[in-house]
Amino acid sequence: MTTFKIRNARTCDYEEFAAAERIAWTGSEVPIISREQFLTWFEIFPEGLLVVETDGKVCGHHFSQIREFDICDYKDNRSWDELTEDGFCRTTHDPKGNVLYGVSVSASIRGAGRFVFEAAVKQIHSLHLPRYVGACRIPGLTTYAENKGLSSDEVVSEYVSNVLLGKLKDKTLSALIAVSGVRFVRLVPRYFTDAQSNNWACLICYEAA
Repeated sequence: MTTFKIRNARTCDYEEFAAAERIAWTGSEVPIISREQFLTWFEIFPEGLLVVETDGKVCGHHFSQIREFDICDYKDNRSWDELTEDGFCRTTHDPKGNVLYGVSVSASIRGAGRFVFEAAVKQIHSLHLPRYVGACRIPGLTTYAENKGLSSDEVVSEYVSNVLLGKLKDKTLSALIAVSGVRFVRLVPRYFTDAQSNNWACLICYEAA
């Protein structure tokens, strides 16, 4: 059984961080986090950058920012680029904001992503914030659509509903909603460039009890 350990990231972690990123995004169009983005996170909110290790090596991460976000505004379909300043968060991180917003998460080993995600959402308690909000990919969508002979846009709601009901397994969405207290909020179109999700994302949240 794989043993994972969570810790705050260090600037010297980038090479292992990037190696894990490259493995995590193999076969997708998702770009890896650059060294400049990684180092910028330390400048604005180092507490938000967690890494997960196994056997002393980084195998995943999660970075969050604090910002204003209204989960009840169903017209808010801003993209990842808009909400995170292209992943740098220099202008979007607001220490006085109302949510902990998930910016980046990946893992190169099965189980590591959920492990670091669970630690990240629970930071709302120490930060005295009411909720965590993030948007996750749904990499099983395009294959599901192809098997149906339909476009991803035609079946995305059906696909997500089946995942939420436990009828289908999506390697990302299923893992994250399995974390106690995490719930699906809504679908967001054109959130990021991700061929496997056809650029769709699922907005999810975790609220303080």
